[in-house]
Amino acid sequence: MPYGQLGLELFADEFIQDPYPLYARMVSGGPVHPIGESAFHAVCTWDAVNEVVGRPQDFSSNLTATMTYQDGKVGAYPMGELDGDTQALATADDPTHAAHRKLLVPQLSGKRIRALESLVAETEDRLWNEGVQSGSVEWMAAMANRLPMTIVTRLIGVPDLDADEVMRLGYASTKVVEGLADQDEL
Repeated sequence: MPYGQLGLELFADEFIQDPYPLYARMVSGGPVHPIGESAFHAVCTWDAVNEVVGRPQDFSSNLTATMTYQDGKVGAYPMGELDGDTQALATADDPTHAAHRKLLVPQLSGKRIRALESLVAETEDRLWNEGVQSGSVEWMAAMANRLPMTIVTRLIGVPDLDADEVMRLGYASTKVVEGLADQDEL
């Protein structure tokens, strides 16, 4: 297989729908795979991921660019400079990551989560009832995607009126990080 081809298969529709056969091939083929002829790589094994996470001086989490995939080629869309002003919990190195984590962790305590049980049950019922059409429900759209995001927006204090917009932006940012956003979306 040509250099980087296996990593390019991450963008194939069949593997976006069911990535597990590709993941198995990637893991059996080695711990790291280039993605096309780009500077991006897929890190595929538990040991390799732990090594990368343990070496932030070599492998920063700070998002400086995201992949793009257009016309069969992987490119880079600039997102900022290393250690720049815009950093989020998931894409920041310490000390910024630690400061963000310190704000979030108290919201995830067992006591706080238990206090949300009735909210989760009520939200689950509401989303289910809104999603049922002709006696069936499209699980991902009605429940799997919406329930966690609805609870998280409530947990972090987003007004219910703004929750749908926060969710839309959250899903859009995920699409950007996955490399699946087109130029207009970027």
